[in-house]
Amino acid sequence: MYHNHQFCGRTRCVVMTLLLLCLLVVSVSADEFGRNSLDKGASAFQFGISQNQEIPDIGTFLGTTLSYKKHYTSHSCIRFGLSTEFDKDKNENEEHERLNDGTSIIKLTTIDQNLYYISITCQYIYYPSVSKKIVPFLGGGPLLSYSYHDQDKLQTDYLPDDYIRNTTFIESTKKWSLGFAGAIGIEWFMQKNISLHTEYTVLLAYFSDIHESSIIPYSQELISNTMKYHQLKFKNLDIRIGFTAYF
Repeated sequence: MYHNHQFCGRTRCVVMTLLLLCLLVVSVSADEFGRNSLDKGASAFQFGISQNQEIPDIGTFLGTTLSYKKHYTSHSCIRFGLSTEFDKDKNENEEHERLNDGTSIIKLTTIDQNLYYISITCQYIYYPSVSKKIVPFLGGGPLLSYSYHDQDKLQTDYLPDDYIRNTTFIESTKKWSLGFAGAIGIEWFMQKNISLHTEYTVLLAYFSDIHESSIIPYSQELISNTMKYHQLKFKNLDIRIGFTAYF
């Protein structure tokens, strides 16, 4: 076994929980300050992690987002973001099967998976109130994304008399999306120029998917299929946690 999905899922939850605890502890222990950095002309870099709901979850990935924002007023800014996610996964599973005639078969399944995702956004962000330590915000703007997911599955049957039978399954999905990404969240200032933030993002977009699948049975006769989907969808995109540094 090369990879354990449950372990990686727990790891992902632990990371998100620790960040939330850090947000709480730091905010409680931080000294009070007169103002935050939400001023006209201020710039900032943001770094966040998220679990994207739009792409298939194959066990390990935590997406990262790097953003730059520029404040044109104390209440509003333009934010440019780049998000990336990736995962590589390999696992094996062995099963023993006994047929009605008493014959024993060993089935060994090996699965290799890869996932890549990238998106770029440009959003207008509005802060209704800027005089507190904790400030809410909301906004939105265009999003363009691309993802690729492939899976190679090899099933090997070990039969009596040392006879081995292999069947290969190959799948890949390419997905483009273009639409509007809305965000709502809070920013929690630990110091005047450092803050932690959490936000929830939704997406209304046009999706174009190409799904290709092939089967190579033990008879070696290739069977392939291609399906294409085009649709307009409203989806939950991700929940993001991160920090912001103003300058």
